[in-house]
Amino acid sequence: DALLACWNGKDTIIHFADQVEGLFKIYPRENVYSMYVTLGSHDTERLASMLGDQLDKIKLAFTFLFAYPGAPAIYYGDEIGLEGGKDPDCRRAFSWDPATWKGDLRPWLQELIAVRKRRSSLRRGEYVRLMVDEARGGYAFARTLGEEKTLIALNISDKTTDLQIPVQTLWKDGQTLRSLLDNRPFTVSDGKIALSLAAWSGVYIG
Repeated sequence: DALLACWNGKDTIIHFADQVEGLFKIYPRENVYSMYVTLGSHDTERLASMLGDQLDKIKLAFTFLFAYPGAPAIYYGDEIGLEGGKDPDCRRAFSWDPATWKGDLRPWLQELIAVRKRRSSLRRGEYVRLMVDEARGGYAFARTLGEEKTLIALNISDKTTDLQIPVQTLWKDGQTLRSLLDNRPFTVSDGKIALSLAAWSGVYIG
């Protein structure tokens, strides 16, 4: 899986971007936009286990999933960080004790779902790469549908990174956008949006 290889340092960000965007050239648009897209299933090790049980990595994986074309799906238990090895260990019983749930993973997923429901561009928009910065761990792309444009920026690294994302094809200088996840403001200057992302984190801006 391209995402797992990249998140675990076994592949480059550039190759990851090329792989996930390469599907758009292989399949007709209607196929790509109706695909069932998931990070885990009854046939695989649990996402949490494959990402070393690291909450930030798990959250970032879902941040990408819910900005990608297709129908995102969550295998039961992945929303609470359920661990498990290969079949049958990946079919552990769901824990109903919230004290065992991993950090803020479940509310984070609820927020991603809510944003995707509100933003038509995240469901049906075109997918446009804006930048890949291997040295800084940055990958940014946009989902655009008519006048609605959503910028997705990811820090796929274990260090805080500062990115200058070119957005001149999306917005004009002086425009102020907001994070769709925490309402932080971002202003376009010289055709770019400057932002700082903590390790293994991402943002939706629109």
